[in-house]
Amino acid sequence: SDTRVVELAEQTRRANARHFGGAKPVPRRAITIGLQTIVSAREVVVAATGSAKAGAVRGLLGGVDVDRCPAAVLRDHPNCRLIVDAAAAGLLP
Repeated sequence: SDTRVVELAEQTRRANARHFGGAKPVPRRAITIGLQTIVSAREVVVAATGSAKAGAVRGLLGGVDVDRCPAAVLRDHPNCRLIVDAAAAGLLP
């Protein structure tokens, strides 16, 4: 998909209220960068930190299909750099 404006789920708004000093000022909409926009970039730099990203890092580098791991679309990008810490690389062989 392309970059677009999306409505934020109520759960997302509640989870981010602490960053806005309460629930009321949390935006109801946000801009999401779609995979088509990312894939069409001349250069992509992916930074992944923490064990919560280990599955996505493994999916990007492994044989997982794009339907199961959207980051896998970057496998064929001609100029993609992946920067990870030890925790994010924790599921790699």
